[in-house]
Amino acid sequence: MGQLLLEMTDPTSSEQILAFLEKHKGPTYDARVKLDSALQEARDSDRKVWAIVSGTRCCPCLLLAGWLDAHHELLEKDFLFVKIDAARDTHGIQVAQEITSDEHTGIPFFAILDSDGHKLIDELIQSLDD
Repeated sequence: MGQLLLEMTDPTSSEQILAFLEKHKGPTYDARVKLDSALQEARDSDRKVWAIVSGTRCCPCLLLAGWLDAHHELLEKDFLFVKIDAARDTHGIQVAQEITSDEHTGIPFFAILDSDGHKLIDELIQSLDD
């Protein structure tokens, strides 16, 4: 946590704010690397990838995360989980578009992928042709 006290009449206030935000920003992740790593591990372990497009402040996203955490021990036998934050991850928008087939969806959105990255099914509960 950090704190910044400013005198708003100080002409350098905006630079101080930008420096403070840069210093205290959270880590960023590369969505492409996360997905590719999950797909590789899925190939190595003969599992599917449960890809989730979600946000950090979305109530339904938090509810889904809680459900997945509660059932993780059972689910991890068959699935690897990868969370894509389209807003914060590097390449997040592009990877989210791939997972959602570039359809307009809300969050959270999830899809089950085979180890080659082909979508088997998504939350819309419709089978998808190859």
